[in-house]
Amino acid sequence: MPPIMLSPMDEEKKKLLVNWLASSILLVAIFLLYFLLRKDYSLRGTGDSFLVAGAIVLAFPILGLIGRTGLFDIFSYSFLRLGESFRRENTKRFETAYDYKNYKKEKRSERPPFYLPYFIIGGVAIAIGIVLSLVSDSAH
Repeated sequence: MPPIMLSPMDEEKKKLLVNWLASSILLVAIFLLYFLLRKDYSLRGTGDSFLVAGAIVLAFPILGLIGRTGLFDIFSYSFLRLGESFRRENTKRFETAYDYKNYKKEKRSERPPFYLPYFIIGGVAIAIGIVLSLVSDSAH
């Protein structure tokens, strides 16, 4: 039986769903880790946990955007060349760092990222954290 091929639209929906799930799971994991390790079970502690978790979730797409600018291409090229230097055959996949940078730029343009779920979930978590912190401060 041949494998089932998904249409391009199905692939996009699958990628979007995976990013929504990943950002949600990441937020819950960071929230629980910070909340339970800190052992501040008050409203203020809950707000702080949401703020920290939301900030970390927001950091992921920001770091991804920085990486997509090509800022670290030369750095990764140096590790590629280091790995190639240990091979018996003396072949280079890229002649120069400029060729590698162009190759990476082309690869990045073929696959646009889905950062929207991380921005939305991180932003909502920060908003919840701010509201809980304000409510906690007004109660005292």
